[in-house]
Amino acid sequence: MMLTPLRNFVRKFSRSEDGTIGVEAAITMPLLLVTFAMGFVLFDAVRSQAQSLKTAHVLADILSRETNHVTPIYFNSLWKVQQELNSATTNTEMRVTVARWNKDQNKYNVVWSKVKGSKAPLTDSSLASDVQKVLPTVADGRVVIAVESWVPHTPVLDVGIDPFIFHQVAAALPRFTTSQLCWNDNEDQGVATQVC
Repeated sequence: MMLTPLRNFVRKFSRSEDGTIGVEAAITMPLLLVTFAMGFVLFDAVRSQAQSLKTAHVLADILSRETNHVTPIYFNSLWKVQQELNSATTNTEMRVTVARWNKDQNKYNVVWSKVKGSKAPLTDSSLASDVQKVLPTVADGRVVIAVESWVPHTPVLDVGIDPFIFHQVAAALPRFTTSQLCWNDNEDQGVATQVC
């Protein structure tokens, strides 16, 4: 007889559906919040990657329209444009390389390569191993402008993804000349100091 009320209570408790919404919410809310946070972080990373790629193409396009020499002041200005377009003020790096196709050697030869940041300028051998795979096939003697961009990305929320760097490469052909884009260490752009 004493067990009957206890048995009735257990039976009623096991059939009761009161409070299930609260229990379900307590279980699913953290999962939903983590999923939302990870989606937000991944979306932001994809947006940053697309922005860094667009920036590399913009810089390549700017250089492809250049008819004067590229000078150190001009190069610093390009780097500032890269930082502005990526909304980054520190740790961005940029390398611009002009390479000429040599049909007899069946490869690109570096005409000049300049860097902002810690990367090394490209040489013929490093161009062949790093960048040549993205350069277009062109006629003998034509030059190609390769712009490489390194932009650091730090996730906006800590969801277990470490900061990383986007490395983008964009190539362009000079628009108004087929054979050169010159570098000049002197701002007066004298012919004696140009590298074409």
